[in-house]
Amino acid sequence: MKFFIINLEKDKERYKHICNQLDSNNLKNYERIDAIYGKNVYDNYNTKLRPAELGCYLSFQKACHAIIKQDLEYGIVLEDDITLTEWASKLEEIIKTIPTSFDVCWIGNSRAKWPRNTCNLIPDYDYEKLSKYKINDFVYKIEDVSGSNYPIGGYGLVVSKKGAMKILSETNNYKDPIDEYLVKNLKLEKYMTIPSIVIHCYDFGSNISITPVDLKQNPFENIWKKNKTQEFEALNILEQVTKLFSMNNINYSLMYGTLIGYGRDKKFIGYDDDIDVIVNINDIDKIENLILNLKTFCNVYKYKKPIINKSLYYKLYPIQKYSKIKSYEYGWPFIDIFVYEKRNNGLYFPSEKKYIKMNEEFSFDILKSHNNENVYKVQVFKDYKNILDKMYKKWNCNCISSQWNHREEKNIPFTYEFNCSNVIPGYKSECKETHYKSNININWILYYTVYLLFFVFLIKFVYSNFPK
Repeated sequence: MKFFIINLEKDKERYKHICNQLDSNNLKNYERIDAIYGKNVYDNYNTKLRPAELGCYLSFQKACHAIIKQDLEYGIVLEDDITLTEWASKLEEIIKTIPTSFDVCWIGNSRAKWPRNTCNLIPDYDYEKLSKYKINDFVYKIEDVSGSNYPIGGYGLVVSKKGAMKILSETNNYKDPIDEYLVKNLKLEKYMTIPSIVIHCYDFGSNISITPVDLKQNPFENIWKKNKTQEFEALNILEQVTKLFSMNNINYSLMYGTLIGYGRDKKFIGYDDDIDVIVNINDIDKIENLILNLKTFCNVYKYKKPIINKSLYYKLYPIQKYSKIKSYEYGWPFIDIFVYEKRNNGLYFPSEKKYIKMNEEFSFDILKSHNNENVYKVQVFKDYKNILDKMYKKWNCNCISSQWNHREEKNIPFTYEFNCSNVIPGYKSECKETHYKSNININWILYYTVYLLFFVFLIKFVYSNFPK
């Protein structure tokens, strides 16, 4: 398995960046393709392509020449500003499942339903229409190119030797950008992988785009992978809390998004950036008496009045290695301590205004770091699956992106939903393939509606009091 990296001589940082990614994933068999700068050769070609698009086309052809010259079964052609996803560890395994007769296979493309941005893990496809082209769990054949069910972008492609020869046999085709040419070419046997193994996050900015692209953060990005120190600090505090509470006969359970992550694979949800635990409201006085003990290993922020339906009492965050949140008195990462109430034969969760018939029993277990390097002792309700089933529909099937950015304490206006098997590498979902769905956060709508009404009222007030 060999990689060919298309890179301009001047873009040394780009090349270093992608090489570091490949090396860290133990993908060390790669070669630099000296990219062609379109402006330098543009006058030699009769084409309507932009100079940068022509440069990409010609550079891709150079990579095809290399695949043929080295007599490779196939080569993986990458642009130098891609980002490898966690699926890169399965790349060779996935390539083996592509039919051997293939010419080209996209391992990354830029179809996205969140605000137009190629930095995504999940292409925008109508899976019902595409199901007949499904080869296996990862590979789809590309045949219907009349609608939107085809890939865009040429930044991550597996090209067979046979495919490279076909592409080079039409060297005078410079009517369309290289990605469009490949998709529309009926002579090529084409496939794509879902989800994308590489994404195009514009870490250095595109060499093709004329105007800057308004990038939005990938809603399913693994936050903890990029914040290993913060993850370590947060898990360490959680384990210390477990010991302290256990010594003082205080039971707690992981809760909300943290409990979902535990239920799925005993990890934090990669795209959820806070930790939630819950205690019996009758134990709050005990916790209050342990504040000094807590402060030996973490900072403690206590709300003057509990928030979120009077259920959130404390935030615990690191003493040193944390990020101060602007306009707030605490830092990230943090652990939220919520309360529940015992009522009759069940438990009442005021944050959700939900009563669940269940026993108040607990068990100890482990929570793993995102990379499985460390495990930590934690506590959960024995009947945690009952809580998840009652609070979250299909929690073990569908992944829903966060509504709140806890690192900045800001609302996220859009949430996105998709089958977890296409979001969490290696996750086995029992659900059938689900449709991609985006939702507008109601809180966000209410916020701006109130803001707009206030603005209209202010204008009317000023106008009515303006001297006639």
